[in-house]
Amino acid sequence: MSSKLIRIISTIVGIAIFVLIVVIGFRIIGSRASNFQPINVTITDISENSAKITWETGDATLGAIKYGTTQNALNFYAPETNKDLTKTHSVELTLLSPGSTYFFEIQIADKMYGNADSSSWSFTTKTKGVETVSPIPTTVQVSPTNISTSPTPTPIQSLKIPNPSSTVCSETTCEGIKANLGKGCSVVDLVKKNCLGSSTATP
Repeated sequence: MSSKLIRIISTIVGIAIFVLIVVIGFRIIGSRASNFQPINVTITDISENSAKITWETGDATLGAIKYGTTQNALNFYAPETNKDLTKTHSVELTLLSPGSTYFFEIQIADKMYGNADSSSWSFTTKTKGVETVSPIPTTVQVSPTNISTSPTPTPIQSLKIPNPSSTVCSETTCEGIKANLGKGCSVVDLVKKNCLGSSTATP
């Protein structure tokens, strides 16, 4: 075999090995890049001036958030505060403006990751001073007396309240006052002692 033929064969073998190494390298790099792809991106704790962004990756890494008020100008940068490589990530954005829409992307190594359609994620901060207030129900206490279903209520009974200046009630307990109604004690005394809520008195 001539030296020229040996040289050609060795050149072909060298090129094949080089191509094989490049293909394997691209597969390894591509696999690792896909493991860096953010998944389960979530935006929580949105307030007037802050928001929390969390995501996960297949490999342990560190990332950062690039954000701004327009999709084409992500001028602000917020890295993860955790310095250890991890698969679960969290970044809190602060000093935001109330009632503003923010766009963001996630940076891992030297690559930027956006939403599934290659656009930036977005969220809107709460408007200052606007809160959802649940209505407070009004509590109405109804005495356990007979309730008429007639459209025009008719009085059940009339009570004559004696003049407090002419009678003196010496009783100090609710039972005593109820037992002496009309005998020196009156409904006014029951009200003063807060006896009407405990039971129904029958004058």
